Amino acid sequence: MFRPSPHSHVDVFTIWHNRCDHVFESMCSIIFQNFANYRIIAVDDGSVDGTGEMLESAKEKAAGNNLEMLVWRKKNEGFTVSLIQAIERYGQGDFFALHGAGDFSYPDRLAMQYDLAEREGCSVVGSWINVRSLKQDTKKTRKPTKKQTRNPFAYQRPKPGSHGSALIRADLYHRAGGYRPEFTYAQDADLWLRISKLAPIMNVQKVLYEKKVFDGCVSSDRNKKKAQKNFYLVALQSAMSVDLTNHDVVDGLCEQNVAEYVNSDVEAANRCLNPKAKPPLPLLTRVAIPIYRRIKSAVLHLRAYAYHG
Repeated sequence: MFRPSPHSHVDVFTIWHNRCDHVFESMCSIIFQNFANYRIIAVDDGSVDGTGEMLESAKEKAAGNNLEMLVWRKKNEGFTVSLIQAIERYGQGDFFALHGAGDFSYPDRLAMQYDLAEREGCSVVGSWINVRSLKQDTKKTRKPTKKQTRNPFAYQRPKPGSHGSALIRADLYHRAGGYRPEFTYAQDADLWLRISKLAPIMNVQKVLYEKKVFDGCVSSDRNKKKAQKNFYLVALQSAMSVDLTNHDVVDGLCEQNVAEYVNSDVEAANRCLNPKAKPPLPLLTRVAIPIYRRIKSAVLHLRAYAYHG
């Protein structure tokens, strides 16, 4: 078992809402880590399907493994607000890790991420991840580069595998301003753009985490995806305004209208998620170019025919 400095400590935060069928396997994966000096803070965000009771059972499992685990059962306020409150209420460690509800952390996850964070002085450490769709029964692997690039002007944001796979240095989290409750979605991108100015974001070059795609989650819901794209654009505009003027455009905006700050332009949102994507050509150009190519091809064929004839 990997043992960090005796003075170091990691808090693992996991936020749950109505996923009782997935509690046992997911929580066991974070309970049985090859790592010492950590504890788990599980938040039941107003579940009505028995998720809270299942988390209490997982707490007994953790106790049997000599691991401290707290269960905080509260009214439903959403992921971002619940995470902010949990960190403020229970955060004590030098680092804190996230663990997505229903996801799976491989046994060496915390050990390898902590080791990289200490060696490289990272603000955030992620890893390669598997993404499993429960509905389609498919799995694909994401392999982000070790050192992530931050350039909001080129729509580039650093990304530690996935939000749920992140290990975050606590003091830099607070220096960066932490998560912002205005960001119902893309709260991770907003934080990564701010915290990466203080220290690099890196990824362990090994699969250490499996993200599950559930019905109704952001990855499987078209409307939520669209909202997430808009929030990404807000985060990018926030980063650009701070870099240029030292003024944050998000300051003074309330949670209700922060998503409306940018125009919900689908193409702009797609460029946010795919920086290499080129903006669409005007309609006249899209029509003219194929016609020109066909005429050019016909001329070349006629010349070849005349030459050989």
